[in-house]
Amino acid sequence: MSARNLLFTVLGCLLVLGVSSPTSAQDANDLSEELAALQIMNQTVGPMLTQANTRKGQMKEYIQTKDLISDWSSFSETAKAPEALSFDKGYQIALQRVKTEQPVSSTNASTDDLQKTINATKSMVESEWNNYGTSNAACTKMSSFLTSKNMLTDYEEWSKTYSKKRAADWQAKVDAANEKDGAAAQNISDKFKAQQQYLMQHWDEEMHVKGLANSSGYVMSRDRGSIVADSHQYPYLDSELQGQVSGMVPQGGSYFSGSWNNGYADPYYDVWGFPKDHKDGDTAYKRTVPPQYHPGALRK
Repeated sequence: MSARNLLFTVLGCLLVLGVSSPTSAQDANDLSEELAALQIMNQTVGPMLTQANTRKGQMKEYIQTKDLISDWSSFSETAKAPEALSFDKGYQIALQRVKTEQPVSSTNASTDDLQKTINATKSMVESEWNNYGTSNAACTKMSSFLTSKNMLTDYEEWSKTYSKKRAADWQAKVDAANEKDGAAAQNISDKFKAQQQYLMQHWDEEMHVKGLANSSGYVMSRDRGSIVADSHQYPYLDSELQGQVSGMVPQGGSYFSGSWNNGYADPYYDVWGFPKDHKDGDTAYKRTVPPQYHPGALRK
């Protein structure tokens, strides 16, 4: 059991046992929702961090094999990337998701016990969130460097040796886990995947158009229905990006003319392999194309 999962097991036990003081049902419900939001953030950011680190390692190795270390060391980023979301903003979007789903499970824990668990969980998840931001920024800069050398397509081709084996190994693990756990566990897993994709795509859209955010804190583009649209009712606004965004595909104009690459909803095709109908990032990463996540991409 990983250290993260062990911590969540211990925290869960404390909630079950913690009945030290009475609390109002509303207070307990609010705190339970806050904890649930942090937990789905943990389930989502963990895999994102792993994949960003994998990409960073692959890109470093590629740069080394091409004898570009000196050029990379002196490279200075000129394109302006969108500012990363704060942890608090990411958390608010997760909490919004929790509040729109079925009520969270009731608990006998006191507000004191719930708050302690929330504080411990928040500290851990915020650390992962910040680590992801740092790793992703490094990937964005390396992507820009390879773009400046006209070598991104070559990197993508080079990465396929790694991604093919990785995808096959993870697919075997996922298939074995599904067979062992059964249909009930698979239904729970599918719910987690839906939550993960909701958060990743809402975080991504929010990052790129947050300057036009309305009072709900969320913006969708009028030029087409939002790919992350669901049962919520939000105003549709035109969204224009300022400047250009670094990544495998230069971006500008409306949100949907941009790229998934190096954003919160990145499917990491260089890590898992490109979809069969797309041979490279020029087409695969376009936001007009729904991202296709490998089963291993959404698992810890």
